[in-house]
Amino acid sequence: MTAKIRRATSLRPGQLKHLIRVASVTGRKPERDVLLLWLTHTTGLRVTELAQLEISSALHPSGAVRSEVHLSSAITKGACARNVYLAHARCIDALVYCFRKNQLLTNVKFKFYQ
Repeated sequence: MTAKIRRATSLRPGQLKHLIRVASVTGRKPERDVLLLWLTHTTGLRVTELAQLEISSALHPSGAVRSEVHLSSAITKGACARNVYLAHARCIDALVYCFRKNQLLTNVKFKFYQ
């Protein structure tokens, strides 16, 4: 008898849209919450990777968004370094918006989970 392989469930487009709408009007920092949702959904970042990711690795000092973010082996699952790509327009817009609103960037070492 063969075991059935179960895949992780993922959000349908309508569910993501609803989640973004709810996150944008609730919570203490809705801009940050929307950004975190876009980052996890469009890049495939795991929650633990996102929590340890520093903003300086996603933005140039000028505030421009990097197209490729390197994740060191210290923060990835399986201790294997990898790259993620910031290519989705709404994810980039959310990152730039939060940077300009100073929601996230208080210093270069600030991490996403704080």
